[in-house]
Amino acid sequence: MKYLLFVTLFSSLASYGQENVPPPPTQLEPPTEIVEDEVFQIVEKQPEFPGGIEKMMQFISNNFQYPSIDMENGIEGRVYVSFVVEKDGSISTIKVLRGVSKTIDEEAIRVIKKMPNWTPGEQAGKLVRVRFNLPVRASLN
Repeated sequence: MKYLLFVTLFSSLASYGQENVPPPPTQLEPPTEIVEDEVFQIVEKQPEFPGGIEKMMQFISNNFQYPSIDMENGIEGRVYVSFVVEKDGSISTIKVLRGVSKTIDEEAIRVIKKMPNWTPGEQAGKLVRVRFNLPVRASLN
């Protein structure tokens, strides 16, 4: 009898306050309403560097000039850069989210500014501005 009371009490406490909790979302869905000049992070069609990700990595590798001061001091790491791919595919609003050193951060920004126009992102059949986050690895190897 005591055991039955404990199980009943425990099961009612375990479910207390959970009746009106909505289930967690299973997938992030892109917004359907487009506000002019809004910068999206999730879109139906992501912007793309000409030739794809491999070409982008090749472009960064070919254009990144390791700062001599950082090379001499053995400084390396990942610079996390954020930028906006505009409706015309151009790059704007470049900023470092997390850097390595002032000179490596500046070099990553220089290379991003030098990128050719991307294929812009799309939402609901319209070209939109999309924020893109990119890790740039600075390695001495």
